Amino acid sequence: ILLKKKSGKPRPIGQDEPLRKISSLIIWKAVAPDIQNYCPNQLALGASGGPEAAIHAVRASLQSSINSQEIVAVINFDIENAFPNTNTENLGSIIKENVPYALQWFQQNVGKKNTITFHDGKDTLIASYKKGLTQGDPMSAPLFCLALSGINNFLAEEMKEVAQYYYADNANAVGQLQHLLTYAKEYIKLTKQAGFNLGTKTIYCPKEIPEDMKEEFNKLNIQILTEGMEIMGAYVGNDEYMKDNLQKKSDHIIQTLQKIEKLTEMDNTGKQLSLSKATFLIRQSINNEFTFILRTNPPRFTKQFAQQIDNAIYKTIKNFIGRKHQDD
Repeated sequence: ILLKKKSGKPRPIGQDEPLRKISSLIIWKAVAPDIQNYCPNQLALGASGGPEAAIHAVRASLQSSINSQEIVAVINFDIENAFPNTNTENLGSIIKENVPYALQWFQQNVGKKNTITFHDGKDTLIASYKKGLTQGDPMSAPLFCLALSGINNFLAEEMKEVAQYYYADNANAVGQLQHLLTYAKEYIKLTKQAGFNLGTKTIYCPKEIPEDMKEEFNKLNIQILTEGMEIMGAYVGNDEYMKDNLQKKSDHIIQTLQKIEKLTEMDNTGKQLSLSKATFLIRQSINNEFTFILRTNPPRFTKQFAQQIDNAIYKTIKNFIGRKHQDD
């Protein structure tokens, strides 16, 4: 299946057989405690409310620095094609040392090199990956976190002046500019040594960054943002930046509701969709995005946003109720 990323590059999605996925889920249940203990800085491994807490902590650090003499910023790194580029040989060594009882499963299911080939409608080769993990496998994200654990744990120990938040292939750090510069150099060096390429490299500071520091970050090809940035699916920035991006999210959810209303007028058998099925579809389509935005943004921004969504949901359900519905 060929899905395009924002950059236009292909996103590999593994279509494994159901038995493979079931076995992965069973293995994850068994190894989760050990992997979580070995990756204490990873918010992607079952930490309840982990991303939300990290986002609020980042925002609070930036806000508190505005009225002080300190220049505090947040830096964000995102690893490009993280799963396919994971070195499975190195990962196997980490598993052997820390979760040895999962090694046989790993060697049989993951350790072997895979080729995932993409074709367009004319059977033209789009991309081919011959190593790494497979997206769509329940164990891929935990294994990737395990592969990065050495880098994350080392930096957390060596650079305590910087608050670090890791979410799978996304790294975020908050601190004073000089400390962030040291952190950035180390993170870029270590990920390169591990065979990873960094895609997004950005830094946001509420205050003006001195010219000499701008030059240092530019040398590392880190984009300097002046209004705000997206981290872990949420936004931090000035008021205008927050309002603009939340409005875009609101517009996207409202458009989704409008599409659902059109799609559910008739189902694929030509019969009218039941009201319960339609409302379930609404819930499944927007619930996660809606609640995540509410939980990761200050109430002063989300109040208007929530009212717009409430009105759109009410209008959509009202239109459903106005129809003659198929019995459940």
